[in-house]
Amino acid sequence: MSQVPERFRIFDAGARLSACTGINELMEDLGGLPVQGPVRMLGGGTPAHIPEVEVVWRRRIEALCAVPGQFESVVGDYDTPRGKVAFLEGIAAYFRSRCGWEIGPENVAVTNGSQVASFLLMNLFGGL
Repeated sequence: MSQVPERFRIFDAGARLSACTGINELMEDLGGLPVQGPVRMLGGGTPAHIPEVEVVWRRRIEALCAVPGQFESVVGDYDTPRGKVAFLEGIAAYFRSRCGWEIGPENVAVTNGSQVASFLLMNLFGGL
């Protein structure tokens, strides 16, 4: 069997990415705690159930489903790798108007959660 070239071996980041994470250990610990009374899990990615927000979500989903082809587009079509331009522009406009930040859509990064965003930022600024 031939030797694997160095460039194909697992690198330091690979070892770190495959190691145990603090959040996984925390969630395992929390899952083992005895529960008494009402519990609101707001950590580990569990969203809160806010009735007023759920009403808005329900209305928006119903409106989405009322337009022929729109639901299928939302759940079945990929956006560009950068994301929906109109959405990125809207986020940038929001921060310009609310915070006075001079940013454009090129300054906006959308992730699939705060843990991913934190991971990317820490590695961007700290190096992976």
